[in-house]
Amino acid sequence: MNAASNLRAKFSAKRGRLALEVELDSDSGTLALVGPNGSGKTSLLLALLGIVRVERGRIQVGEQVLVDTDMGIHVPLEARRLAYVPQDYALFPHLSVGQNVAFAMASSTMGRAPAAPTIHAALQRLGVAELADRYPQTLSGGEKQRVALARALSVNPRGLLLDEPLAALDVHTRRSVRSFLGEALGRLTIPTIIVTHDPADARVIASRIVVLEAGKITQQGSWAELTTRPASAFVEEFVSSAPTVSLATP
Repeated sequence: MNAASNLRAKFSAKRGRLALEVELDSDSGTLALVGPNGSGKTSLLLALLGIVRVERGRIQVGEQVLVDTDMGIHVPLEARRLAYVPQDYALFPHLSVGQNVAFAMASSTMGRAPAAPTIHAALQRLGVAELADRYPQTLSGGEKQRVALARALSVNPRGLLLDEPLAALDVHTRRSVRSFLGEALGRLTIPTIIVTHDPADARVIASRIVVLEAGKITQQGSWAELTTRPASAFVEEFVSSAPTVSLATP
């Protein structure tokens, strides 16, 4: 895995009628991106990935500049090495778990097929090596989430972006996977951004929370800071809706 790095982004972008004005600095910890529906959370991830084009600004991960409009730099999506896990996990249904990981690794190394021990190691890291010959449609929601994360991390990315990774899970599975995900992401040395609408996810998984409203960041800080000094009505409602019980217990 990469040495610890951070993500710095200051940019403007548009997606449809939404205008994004973002200034973000994320270290190697996990950052939770929260906000009302339509505030631009997914659009922000897509701008980092290069799917939504930055109109003005700069994005840098570690020493690598991905975007600098003043310098005319726009690194294409496939060269940014930012791993993305969408809400539905996007596992290829016609490929086994092992083949899903192998495909991702081969794509990231310009077609070189990975050796079987390399695939096994990528799956073992997330505790799903025994699922290598299974197909996505036979997996539980929690198993799909782990496999998707194993596939994303198998390519040794510079950063990890997760869009509502727990949203499709039932309440019981969500609690156990939330605890697992917090531990797994906590071991990474790359900047990680997780979009969520659930305050329990933000409180358990992330070390810092960024609030996006109408395309602009209105507050960022720890859970305690948001709870003590909410900067908007949304933030006040968001933190007040979190369960008061211990959230780390499955």
